[in-house]
Amino acid sequence: MKRIKLLFVILLLSCTLDGSSKPVEEVQPDTGQRFKIYHSLISSHPDSRDTTLWVILCTDDLSDLDTIFEKIKMFTEHMNDESNCLTIYLYRSKMDLENGRMLGEKTYIKGE
Repeated sequence: MKRIKLLFVILLLSCTLDGSSKPVEEVQPDTGQRFKIYHSLISSHPDSRDTTLWVILCTDDLSDLDTIFEKIKMFTEHMNDESNCLTIYLYRSKMDLENGRMLGEKTYIKGE
């Protein structure tokens, strides 16, 4: 019985160590998406609403960041309606977001 318990513990530890040995940079968001909204902050006021988004890019294609910003804006407006001020911070990965390495930033102000 002790051998079975010992074998079970060894098997459990080996599975845990194998899963945690992958580098963090290797783990990427879903590949079917162009972006993933990691965090959002919506500040509502009596006559306006401001939205701030922290977005992780899910593609290696950086050729047209303006198009990506526009798609993020359209998606957000579709889900939450239009904000008076929408600020988007774009990052290449979660690791870049945690280390403050921003890929780009864009602010949209209603009526401009």
